[in-house]
Amino acid sequence: MIQRTDYAAWDAAQKIVLPKQNAYDVLADADRSRLDEAAFVALVDSYLLLSRFGVITLGVFSKSAPFIVGQVMYSNISRNIVQSARLSFAIFNNQWRKGFAREILIAGIMHSFGTLKFHRLEFWIHPNNVASLRLVKSMRTRKECLKRQALFIDGNWQDHIVFYTMANKWGATDLKPQILI
Repeated sequence: MIQRTDYAAWDAAQKIVLPKQNAYDVLADADRSRLDEAAFVALVDSYLLLSRFGVITLGVFSKSAPFIVGQVMYSNISRNIVQSARLSFAIFNNQWRKGFAREILIAGIMHSFGTLKFHRLEFWIHPNNVASLRLVKSMRTRKECLKRQALFIDGNWQDHIVFYTMANKWGATDLKPQILI
């Protein structure tokens, strides 16, 4: 999980990020005044609050430089007899087209099925987000449906295409729920 102590890595990433490139560029912030340490602490605190409701946000760090490349978020986590979650990912725009998205997505999937022991993962992608659609389609996923007005983004309810993958598609053993209620 992203910690307050990660400010230097986050700040380093923010200093080299490009202006917002498109509607799906969620990590670019045009208002540089919101990018100081106090803003970062508030962001981390919001992630901690969300974690109380079952949302897990992980920072993705560069292997070769001290900055954050992007993030992975697990939400809609269901345990008991379901054992599933929705996996979202975002990459700082100056790191696009370098293979990080694929690497991050694979790591997030493997973490989901290995460490977190999920049976099923979903990916909700906006129909116009061509790059994410292309990536998710290439990753042992199947299209399940179009969820009408599924997420409230930028003041509007927006449709999303749902893709899914299962643990057995990634070499995980047949996981059975640990706790049944």
